Amino acid sequence: MSPGTYIAKRRTAAGLSIGEVAAALARFPGERQRLLVLLGELERDSIHVTRSMLDRLRRCFRFDVLVAEQLLDLHLSGDAAEVLPHPQLCRACACSWHDPCETDDGPCAWAERDLCTSCAEDPDGEPEETPAGALLAVNDDAARAAA
Repeated sequence: MSPGTYIAKRRTAAGLSIGEVAAALARFPGERQRLLVLLGELERDSIHVTRSMLDRLRRCFRFDVLVAEQLLDLHLSGDAAEVLPHPQLCRACACSWHDPCETDDGPCAWAERDLCTSCAEDPDGEPEETPAGALLAVNDDAARAAA
């Protein structure tokens, strides 16, 4: 799995669109459009994610920063990627042992080598959406200042 695919799957598992993430990350008027383009390029692996962007994205949805960094290392390593360790991720939602899906019964487990129990139980093969309150308001200070 590429780093961009990982970020896209974790964003989708959180029930968020790229537009919602861009709006939450925007610090000033007009930045949302730039972030929409940037996030699209990141998820298509047209650009590489930086640690700074990973830190900003973590304010909007859950994912494992170490997994994202490991996937970036694998993506950049070319032929060496065949011998490097790959993280165990769900093929549907990209959850891992350190970032499992939270279900009514607790954290998910592995139904298959690359499929978590939460996604295996979903007949559509789509991860469950996170409640609307899961999107963190990362620009609360700006909102209060504008009010």
